[in-house]
Parts: sequence; C-alpha cells; structure tokens
Amino acid sequence: MLRLVLVPVWFLAAERTLVPSSDPEGSLAGRDLTPLLIWLAIGISDVLDGHLARRWHVESRAGATIDAVADKAAQIVAFTWLALRAPGHAWMTAVPLWFLLLLIARDAVLLTGSLYVRARRGGVAVVHRWHGKLASLLLFAVVPVATSLDVPSAELALFAPLALLVTLSTVDYFRDGLRQLPRGRHPPQGTPESPR
Repeated sequence: MLRLVLVPVWFLAAERTLVPSSDPEGSLAGRDLTPLLIWLAIGISDVLDGHLARRWHVESRAGATIDAVADKAAQIVAFTWLALRAPGHAWMTAVPLWFLLLLIARDAVLLTGSLYVRARRGGVAVVHRWHGKLASLLLFAVVPVATSLDVPSAELALFAPLALLVTLSTVDYFRDGLRQLPRGRHPPQGTPESPR
C-alpha cells in the first residue's frame, strides 16, 4: 500500500525537476534528487515486502495482488512520464512512445488473460518465472538511468533488448494461461491462485 501511495508522490517530485534550476548546465549536482530517492524506496520496498511476507509466513492473495498492482502502476506512471514529459530535457533519456505502448499492451494482455482464465477455471495458478522478475527488475533500473542521464542511441542500447525480454516474457505467461484453461468436459486441473 505504501508503494502505491509513493507512485503519485514520485510523479509530483518528477514534475518539479522540470522547473529550471539555478544551475544552467542542469548537472546532477544541481538537480533535486527527491524523485530518485522516492524511486529507490519504491524498488527496495518491492524486494523487501515479498521477502518479509514469506519469512514471517504472512503471504496472502490480497498482498500478492496489491504487490502486482503497485509494480504495474509504478512502471506505467514512470514510463508514461518519461515518454511524454522527458523529451527536450538535455539531462534525461526519453522513453520511445513505442516502448510505452508495448508496456501498456503487455499489461492489457496479462490482465485480460488472467480475468478470462479465472472466469473459465475459477482461479489462476500464478507462477513467477525468472524472465518476468528480470524484466521487472530491469524496468525499475531503467528509470533512474533515464532520469539522470542523456543516453545516446537509447532506443537501441536500452529499450530494444528490454522490449524483446518483455515480449518473450509476456508470450510465455500467455501460453501458461492457455495451458490452465479447461479442455472439453474434464474438470479444471492444477491449483488455484497462490500468493507469492
């Protein structure tokens, strides 16, 4: 829940960085680092909450759902801001619009697919795979890089490999959802959704 609250706080802090500072060069030393610190808090809480929930045996479906919603909200808000607000600022790397649309399409496919499987099967067996965790980690890592540096050839250097990973991960999760759909008159197989 704290991570969800921090998302609009990050947005407001990021908006403040667009106001011209007293430093004409726009150097890192002359800029407000509040958005970076908030983003680090969002990322660290993402790592810690699941670890602590498993360690203290307090996992729940509600917690896993809120965790996923907070991750997606943080990513979509940050990448939308970087795609629409960052262009033209010399010290930032703008996210290509096609990459933002890819992230939105990914989330739409996964949400629609999970709702469909849940309706047909009564539950969704959620399996977190390495590629999904890696994609999420890299998406979080790109934000501080993009808000601190103007990376030349960013579309090729940063976003093309990440787009490939996001696409392959989405396809694998989509296939996993198809495998969970009941076939014919046989009863549903597997176990319903389990928390992280």
